[in-house]
Amino acid sequence: MRTVSFNVDNSSIIAHTARLLRLSSYAFPNAVKQTLNEAAFDLKSKEMPASAKKTFEEREPNFYKANSRVEAAKGNDISSMKSMFGFKSLKNRPVKVKDLAVEDLEDQESGGIIGGRSFIPLRRARVANRHNRRIKAKFRLGNIPDSDILDAKDANVNNSRGRGRVMNSDKEKFIFTAMHSVKKFMIGNQTDAKGFRMLMYVNSVKRLDKSYTAKKTGKTYKKGNMVANTTAIYKVKSGNTVRVKPTHFMQNASDKSAKKMEQM
Repeated sequence: MRTVSFNVDNSSIIAHTARLLRLSSYAFPNAVKQTLNEAAFDLKSKEMPASAKKTFEEREPNFYKANSRVEAAKGNDISSMKSMFGFKSLKNRPVKVKDLAVEDLEDQESGGIIGGRSFIPLRRARVANRHNRRIKAKFRLGNIPDSDILDAKDANVNNSRGRGRVMNSDKEKFIFTAMHSVKKFMIGNQTDAKGFRMLMYVNSVKRLDKSYTAKKTGKTYKKGNMVANTTAIYKVKSGNTVRVKPTHFMQNASDKSAKKMEQM
């Protein structure tokens, strides 16, 4: 939590303070209140968005304004008067899954380990296949029903045809699962060096009418083999965490708004 105090006793504004005190009992508290509120709204509308734009990939330009709030200063007691700006909702309510990005901003500010990162989006999950764009609507986790995701490691369990067939290899499990996931999603059964598997969208599955060698991998596929055309959209690892370095984007923004308070 970043706290900025406004000192009304410094020499540059002491004369103005004296004038306000002579006007009425409310003139000075109102001036302080307005200054605190103007600084908070300056932080929300100007300095914070500018600092965030310099610090983060801007996938959703309105994210920071839409998910931030100002609690304005109230009353006439100068000793307890304060305005607040923050990203957490000012209402008492549970944090929804879609608000996790907001909750993570505290770790982005001061550094730390962010949990709940079992699914890490890949470039092809994003608009125009670009890393700095938002995730496509159809690939957002909140838009994918659990029933539309099959796990290739559970291929024997997912044998919906009821034949009780036992899969003898990971390749058989992969193809079998893909056949039941066309135009839906599946988690592959191969694990990389860091323990991640892939969540894929299955575009199609077909039997080859001739042999060919893939240009990218050099792997040869024989005539008659079943081949799945998939799009990898997430890396998946249960309980995964991400360590982030401190950005101090809010501290920098707050300091800039605070410097404007005497003029306000």
